[in-house]
Amino acid sequence: MLALWIQKQNNQIMFNNKETLAIAKCITHNETHICGFFCDYRWLSNFYPCPIVMEGIEYASVEHAYQAMKWLPEFLDASKLNAMTPNKVKDAWKTVPKHQLVPEHTWLEIRTFKMWNCLIQKYTTPVNHKLKTKLLATGTKHLEETNYWGDTFWGTDQKHKGSNILGILTMALRKQLLSSKTTF
Repeated sequence: MLALWIQKQNNQIMFNNKETLAIAKCITHNETHICGFFCDYRWLSNFYPCPIVMEGIEYASVEHAYQAMKWLPEFLDASKLNAMTPNKVKDAWKTVPKHQLVPEHTWLEIRTFKMWNCLIQKYTTPVNHKLKTKLLATGTKHLEETNYWGDTFWGTDQKHKGSNILGILTMALRKQLLSSKTTF
């Protein structure tokens, strides 16, 4: 895993590499917004390690669980996926024969629902209680998955253009949890 750091020295911000600089451009963390699921808010990222159980199988992160749902059950090797980093698992389906995957038109219809279910697992299971506490502590802050890799469906680009579906779903779940009317 690439070590990233940002250091303030003599009132100048120093970065250890171009990726860290790109991340820094995505980050806005203040009293009303959390834009960029990095640094102190890395736990909001789907790549953050936390056990997620979907359809009776435990996964290493939301990213692992979400990507596994692209496979038809008879072709899924969850142990192989769990052995990968979130970055690797994100692209693993691209090398799989199409007949082993959920048809693309179906996936596009169900992907948001699948992500919602993953987020429920992430923030409501007892083993992930600390993540729920952190989420509730964000209060009513706007959550935006600002990124530098151009994902404008789940997040936004560095100019905050995009659908931010991950942020919207996470805020919706937080609202339900804060209201205490919903139990999962």
